[in-house]
Amino acid sequence: FDAEFGKRVKGLRSWARKALQTYPFPGNVRELANLLRQAVLFSRDDEIWLEDLPAEVRESWQGTGAGKAASYAEVEKMKDELEREFLIRVLSEARGNVSEAARRAGTHRVQLHRLARRHGLDTERFRPPAGGSRGPAAGM
Repeated sequence: FDAEFGKRVKGLRSWARKALQTYPFPGNVRELANLLRQAVLFSRDDEIWLEDLPAEVRESWQGTGAGKAASYAEVEKMKDELEREFLIRVLSEARGNVSEAARRAGTHRVQLHRLARRHGLDTERFRPPAGGSRGPAAGM
């Protein structure tokens, strides 16, 4: 979809992928392609997030029980994944400016640094290159 929309999307975030995997596509491959086009169009960065998908996909996934955890360990794993994805998003939006990312997240910059370290995220990698316009995506 690079040429069609003039934007490069590297892939799907874990929750978006899980939602698509559980969605009972009533149509054919064309329906999947149209759904992905829509998600690319609405994506705010170079990955498709769960909220970029159409409401029927999100609602179908949540309605299947796939979004419900069976154990405490699964809940903790999901919480960690969501927390990491959230950190990546606020750091990307703030272009690596930790104070700005913390403001957006509603926390103190020291706490944001702690969380980033806990999730193995180097906040410097979100800063744009010296002559560039964007920091890296969430492939960290």
